[in-house]
Amino acid sequence: MKDNVDYLPIWKEGATAFERFSELAMIARNHPERFAKIFVIYAEEKDKTTKLRSASNNLTTHECLGLLFEAQFRLLEDEE
Repeated sequence: MKDNVDYLPIWKEGATAFERFSELAMIARNHPERFAKIFVIYAEEKDKTTKLRSASNNLTTHECLGLLFEAQFRLLEDEE
C-alpha cells in the first residue's frame, strides 16, 4: 500500500478493515500529533448478533463520551 495518504483517507468502496486501518496507520506515522486521543468503535457481527466493541488509548470514560458527543454533533452538522 502506498504511503500517499496525507490528512484523512477517502476509502474505496469495499475496502477491508485492514486497508482502512493501514491508511490511518500511515497518517499516524507521518503526523503523530494528529492522534493525541484515540477512541475506536466497531460493530462485530457474529452468529446473527451484533456486538459493539471499543478501544481507547489512555482516555477516561468522560473523555470517550466527550469524543462521541463531538463526533455526533459534527456528523449531524455535516448533514445540513
